Amino acid sequence: MSSEPETGEWQSLVAAEQAVSKLRTAIYGLPRRAEVLADAISGSSVWDRTVALRFIREFPEDTPHLLDQLVELAMSTGWARESIEAIRAARSEIDSTRMTAIVKSFLTDADAEDYLRLAELTAQTEAWQALGAVIAAAAASDDPEKQEVARDFTESHGTRIQMRDAEQQSACSHSDWLSAFDRAYRHVDDLDQIPCPHCGRYSLRLVFVVDDLDSVNATGAFWCDSCLWGLMPERASVPGGAVRMVRGTEKIPNYRLVLDTDSEQ
Repeated sequence: MSSEPETGEWQSLVAAEQAVSKLRTAIYGLPRRAEVLADAISGSSVWDRTVALRFIREFPEDTPHLLDQLVELAMSTGWARESIEAIRAARSEIDSTRMTAIVKSFLTDADAEDYLRLAELTAQTEAWQALGAVIAAAAASDDPEKQEVARDFTESHGTRIQMRDAEQQSACSHSDWLSAFDRAYRHVDDLDQIPCPHCGRYSLRLVFVVDDLDSVNATGAFWCDSCLWGLMPERASVPGGAVRMVRGTEKIPNYRLVLDTDSEQ
């Protein structure tokens, strides 16, 4: 038989949890919820930060908006575990290219310990593209301790990174490239804002090879300068503002072609 005081304490705990659940639901409905959470995470109150991290772990929709703060927090000794758990809970909602860009921004002035923390963060949250960037930067460093981080994480996670690259390559279809080309063709001035369908980097190039600079018709070449994948050059009219190169003077790399395998079947 349970004693009456112990039963009373249990009922009090249940009531408290019910109250917390109702409050979380109310917070979820706030129109400025993301701002409230951002302030709590960046504030000096340990309780504010703790509650905010628990909240976004349960309701991960706001995590992409708070990603910069969470990555920075994950690099601190006291908050690494809670921050990583919050990011991991929302990993399906996080854009891998943006995650990689944020991680790279912290590499600029990072020491070996920071490299290790970023490698642990990206490995535990399965951010393979970002982990690959950390490993590449560490391997290129003159710092022996950073190089050790590269060796350790290549040994432990290198296969998974390679699998991720292969998956991304196979998932990248000819139609994805055609969509990117259509967007680039219609908005040539925004080319640097269009991610590569293959690697996700903002390195797409669109060049029209013409017989002379007054030509309206040309051969259009569309590729990514980072991964060197692209479309088969095709005849096309030159849109306004596009890059023109006279035939014989063009500088186009020998990139790999994304083929329309669906139409070949």
